[in-house]
Amino acid sequence: MAVNLLKKRPLTLAAMLLLAGQAQATELLNSSYDVSRELFAALNPPFEQQWAKDNGGDKLTIKQSHAGSSKQALAILQGLKADVVTYN
Repeated sequence: MAVNLLKKRPLTLAAMLLLAGQAQATELLNSSYDVSRELFAALNPPFEQQWAKDNGGDKLTIKQSHAGSSKQALAILQGLKADVVTYN
């Protein structure tokens, strides 16, 4: 059994190194009120570009969820999995 593990280790290590060298994709959901829709539509693309520069080419995608204040707050309370909540 020890021989089999030794034979598999180089393959496992090679696979880990290949995966570690690849750019990672990150996706965030920003939950916010309707009034900030245009603001974040303008801010997100340059932020995503800077993220890629600062993180070795890793891709960041920011998705937006906008609605009225009561609807967004209720969605969070009911389980909306927002990564960022920007309410005023």
